[in-house]
Amino acid sequence: MRVYRWDLDKTYLDTDFHSVRGVVRAATEAAHRKRALPGAAVLLRALSNADDARVTVVSGAPRQMRSVLLEKLALDGIRVDELVLKDNLTNVRKGRFRAIRGQFGYKLPALLRARASTPIESTELLFGDDVEADALVYSLYADAIAGIVGAAQLSRVMELAGAYPDEIDEALDLLADIAPRNAVRRIFR
Repeated sequence: MRVYRWDLDKTYLDTDFHSVRGVVRAATEAAHRKRALPGAAVLLRALSNADDARVTVVSGAPRQMRSVLLEKLALDGIRVDELVLKDNLTNVRKGRFRAIRGQFGYKLPALLRARASTPIESTELLFGDDVEADALVYSLYADAIAGIVGAAQLSRVMELAGAYPDEIDEALDLLADIAPRNAVRRIFR
């Protein structure tokens, strides 16, 4: 099986989250008003319809946008097997403000969790952007599941990237349960 793991913002959707106006628009915009980046919808649709393929989306978008994002994907004819979104309300309630923008503490455990439920023989292609550290997160993920980066190194990088201790612990627990395999074939950004 081939697994395609995608980010949403700046990878599939043309989202401006560097301005207050852009963030508000992204959060309140109807599905039919959201714009896909040129070629992204066509590629994602083709990949999602391929035989023996699984499409998972791991995005830092808040969970409250789930229905709008699923509607947009459906409007573009894209089948998604899994949509993982960030729980920013809990982050705010717990006073974990750096987690709202931080990616390592959220995205790396989410990728490891997804890998843990993926058949071991599956290969992966990862699609992200260069705005939110996707390339670095994806590279660390690929090296970790291949057994190139060990638990101590993974922990240290996550710590330096601002992940909270419980996020690091979760990543380490997940990594311990994953059989090492060089599964990531390409990273696109």
